[in-house]
Amino acid sequence: MDLHPFLVHFPLVLVRLGPAVDRFAITSGQHHWHGPAFLLLVMGTAASLAALAIGNAAAAVHPRGWWPPRANANKTWEPGFRVSCP
Repeated sequence: MDLHPFLVHFPLVLVRLGPAVDRFAITSGQHHWHGPAFLLLVMGTAASLAALAIGNAAAAVHPRGWWPPRANANKTWEPGFRVSCP
């Protein structure tokens, strides 16, 4: 199961939603929304740290990455990121 969309994109949404809710609280005068806005920022920060830890663990298992697969000199496929200059 690929956890990348959840572990990377979910924190991005939380971190961006927090200031939006805070701005709503300021402009509408409904100051009880400051608490949930702060909670969104805290949850986004915690989820970002979890994504960082999971990404580092995945990099330790697959140090060259896994996509896209490339053909090596023997015409067999192997995973890994490569940059080729002509």
